[in-house]
Amino acid sequence: MAAASAATIADLVRATLPASASQVLPATKLAEAELAPPEVSAVPSLFRKDRLWLQCVGLVCLAHGLSSRVSVRDQLEAWATSGALPLTLDRLRAPAIDISVVTVVELQAWHAFFALFVFIALACREATRVPRLSAHATAPDVIRTLLLLLGDLLLVPFYAIAPPEEVDLRFQPTDANMKILQQCPSLATFKQTAWLRNANLSFLSLLLLDDALAERYRRFVRRECVPTPDGGLVALDWWEDRPDVATSAKVLLIGSTFTGDALATVTREVCRHFSARGWRCVVMVKRGCGRAMPNVQPRVASAPWSIGGSADFELAVDHVASVCPGVPICGLGLSTGGGQLRSYLNTWGERSKLAAGVVVDAPHSPKALLSMDSRLPLVSKALVIAGRAALQKCGTGLVDAVEPHDQEATAPCPEITPGGLVSFIRDELAPKHGFARTDAHALRYMGECQPSDSSGCASATLELLTLDDQLISLEEAEQLREYWRKSPHVITATTTQGTHVVRWSGLRPHCWVSRVAAEFLEAALRCQPQGNRPDRVSASTSGHED
Repeated sequence: MAAASAATIADLVRATLPASASQVLPATKLAEAELAPPEVSAVPSLFRKDRLWLQCVGLVCLAHGLSSRVSVRDQLEAWATSGALPLTLDRLRAPAIDISVVTVVELQAWHAFFALFVFIALACREATRVPRLSAHATAPDVIRTLLLLLGDLLLVPFYAIAPPEEVDLRFQPTDANMKILQQCPSLATFKQTAWLRNANLSFLSLLLLDDALAERYRRFVRRECVPTPDGGLVALDWWEDRPDVATSAKVLLIGSTFTGDALATVTREVCRHFSARGWRCVVMVKRGCGRAMPNVQPRVASAPWSIGGSADFELAVDHVASVCPGVPICGLGLSTGGGQLRSYLNTWGERSKLAAGVVVDAPHSPKALLSMDSRLPLVSKALVIAGRAALQKCGTGLVDAVEPHDQEATAPCPEITPGGLVSFIRDELAPKHGFARTDAHALRYMGECQPSDSSGCASATLELLTLDDQLISLEEAEQLREYWRKSPHVITATTTQGTHVVRWSGLRPHCWVSRVAAEFLEAALRCQPQGNRPDRVSASTSGHED
């Protein structure tokens, strides 16, 4: 009888497994599967993710009961008496209880304390969840975002004493990569500033510093306008905060943010740090961009800036190389500028005039903006306002949009969120680059702006990204983490802390990205073959300001 039962169980296991399972599983594993008891479904829990609405309803009822002097039963009876409910609650009436005023006050204080405890516990739980929430499109998302902010503020002492996280480094184990990483001690660990642990709060600090300190550093920027073949202008902001900047032995070309210039906080921090280490910094400002220093365009038939921007970026690289002959040039791209830098390095390969590059939080594809519009509508609308304001200040040229030739191209796309960044691209950018003002043509334009594959990269490249980016989704971040597989020259460095284009570190916040990028680029120059290094490359660096 036992043998028959064992045979029956074995037959059932083999019937439920795939046809190839018996070939994959070893004999011992198959025997364990045959003799294992059938799994019993877990008891449903109130705290499951698919019961979020039930949790919210429970919390609302709990908060009402703890904060109100009128019980839910009395409230329902009042509604029934007034005719709002077709029922009476006489049977539910309990005998009156004489409770002293002191007891009532004590109960109310205890209820308030319990409600506060539950609220704090939920906030701390939200702050310690992995992965973190990066959305505010729905009411539950807004509640969780507020809880996350409160939890991060409450846990500041814990964050302050917590050890730094180990940076997730992925690369092919070549001799060049090993030598470079040995000279990058700051790339091993990262610890976010405790009171800026919240990504939204950290990103907000960038915007506040943009307006507060821009004028203080304007005197260090010398703008040079380079004409484009179609009549536009690409601005190069040379950072000159020391008298011997022209004799620098290394040059850093920085690709600016969405509509930024040299005075944006994150760009300014990079320039200050690299200049203190003896670099000469120049920031490429896209045509039609510049918040503090607009790159005003001539009134000719020229298009505004493009998401891909490969032609303008190549123009900037060639011009800097002609101005600084015989000096090694490296690149650093921030967000949109990072995507343009990545496209240049992957396209030109061994013909690249950049010796090395650092790409900071650049999305894998422009179509990632679809996810951002749906998850973060308020952030998208804020970026749209900034983009349109910059185009109005700088001028967008007089290029007319083309008309669609097929009916399918005029159909609306349900994936596009009204008023988001993709709508801005459809209405403002794509029409000036030869595309119709339709959803289908906007997606086609974004597809053509896709950077080339990283397999073409032949320069040492560091891809910096964070899983708490907010603007870049987790799925997009996972794709970026795999760039190292296609090129032996690419190293990806991922942190769980930080936010988009900035990693504040230390009690007095300073830019961890600047320090890591400087160590990487200097190590990459030192590790280049002697025949490929200009005579003016110096292996030593001056002290830095951190």
